[in-house]
Amino acid sequence: MDVHVVENPRCPYCEDFIPTDVEDEIKHMNTMHPEVVAKRLRAAGMHVEADDFDRTNNPVNHPNHYGGGDNPYEAIKVIEAWELGFCLGNTVKYISRAGKKGDEIEDLKKAEWYLRRHIQQLEAERGT
Repeated sequence: MDVHVVENPRCPYCEDFIPTDVEDEIKHMNTMHPEVVAKRLRAAGMHVEADDFDRTNNPVNHPNHYGGGDNPYEAIKVIEAWELGFCLGNTVKYISRAGKKGDEIEDLKKAEWYLRRHIQQLEAERGT
């Protein structure tokens, strides 16, 4: 039996994703590159509808831990609408995802760090 060794296990479409197993690769392709999967399935003679793929948790474009794309209060939308800038934007980002992506306390400490940094910048500008 011949064994095929993959030289480059990275995703050929985004180059930054390295699957850990076949299930991981399938999930990645279905969420990040559904148009590629649909094209391949159609080429194999299968009927594919536009909503056959789960795009509700797109980890790059609109991750659920930041509110998801359908949520008008998604972190990036709020940050941009309020023109918060880097430090305050990150403060809002970490508060909004606290406990949804990783350790809640760690996210809140990150939010606190960015908030303290912004306060320090304001105080330096004012000379206080």
